[in-house]
Amino acid sequence: MKHHNMKLERVRMLRLEHRYTQKEIAKYLNITQNTYSRYETGISDFPIDALVLLARLYQVSMDYLLGQTAIKTPYPLPKNAQNKFLHSFTHRSIFQKNAL
Repeated sequence: MKHHNMKLERVRMLRLEHRYTQKEIAKYLNITQNTYSRYETGISDFPIDALVLLARLYQVSMDYLLGQTAIKTPYPLPKNAQNKFLHSFTHRSIFQKNAL
């Protein structure tokens, strides 16, 4: 089976919808803007962990990001997983847009 890089149109659309720059999202993902650009344009594949972070940031499901559904709503996390996730990202500056 031949491998094809995925260009995820919804990732770009969501970034623009939320008025983030590639540089801001790259900083959030702890990568360079050039690397992020390669992901967004489909030159390189997004790592799964980056997609998970983007789905959480934009509050959409992974299925939505991957174009498998038109429904944006993410699946609910179990309460203990939700608390762990929120606690681990309380210091990420992307949630404080003015700090970027």
